[in-house]
Amino acid sequence: MNNELSLTGKTALVTGASGGIGSAIVERLIKAGASVALHYHTSEERVLQLQKLYGDNICYLTRADFADTQSVQEVLDDVWSWKQKIDILINNAALIEPVESIDNISEQDLIKAMQVNFIAPFLLAKKVLQKMNHEGYGRIISISSIAVKYAGSPQMAHYMASKAALEAGMLALAKHAATSGVLVNVVRAGVTKTDAHQRIGRDDLSARESLIPIGRAADPSEIAEVVAFLVSPLNTYMTGAIVPVAGGE
Repeated sequence: MNNELSLTGKTALVTGASGGIGSAIVERLIKAGASVALHYHTSEERVLQLQKLYGDNICYLTRADFADTQSVQEVLDDVWSWKQKIDILINNAALIEPVESIDNISEQDLIKAMQVNFIAPFLLAKKVLQKMNHEGYGRIISISSIAVKYAGSPQMAHYMASKAALEAGMLALAKHAATSGVLVNVVRAGVTKTDAHQRIGRDDLSARESLIPIGRAADPSEIAEVVAFLVSPLNTYMTGAIVPVAGGE
C-alpha cells in the first residue's frame, strides 16, 4: 500500500454502495485501509458480497430509502453507532428515472429527483460536517455527472437539475468548511461501464462512446482512483472543486 494514500484508522460512509461506481469506491477505500459503511436501498447482493469478503469489522451495511427525509438521520445514527466517527463521506447514491420526453416529466418526478439526488445528500453532508468540524478533520465527496455540463438529454432534465443543485450545494459547503480541516469536492463522472445503462434502456454504449475524446467509457475503478486521491492525505489544499473524470468531455 502506498503510505501516502493510506486511510488506516479512517471510517467512511459510501451511499449507493451496491452500484458499479459505489462498490468500486468501497473496495478502493478498503484497499487503502479504511473501514467502510455501505449504504444501499433495494439491491443488496453486491453489498452482502463485500461484507462477506472483507468481514463485519471492515464492512457495515445500512439500508435506507433517501426519498424519505427522515432516513438521512437514521443512516447517520446507524453508522455512528458502528465506529463512533465518520471521517469520510461519499455521496454516491442517485435516482435515475428517464421519461419518454420532457413533456412527461411530472411535478412528482421533479420532487423525487431533488429529494434523492440533492436534498438527502446535502442534508447528510451538512450533518456529517458538523461532526467533522468537531474533530477538525474530514473529507466529503459527492458524485455528479458530466452531463450537467451539457444539461443532459430532455428526457433526463429532472435528473440533471438535481445534480446541478447538488454541485452548487457542495460548493457552498466547501466554503463553509474551508477553515475547519474538512475538504469538500465534487467528482463529475463521465460515461461509466455500469449496470445503470441497462436499467435506463441503453444496451449499446458504442454510439455514446464515440463522442468521448478518449474513445471509451470509464471503468468504475477509474472513478474510484480519483475519489481515493481526494480523500487521501495527499490532498491537503483542494476543496470546492468540480473534478471531471470523463475522458476529455
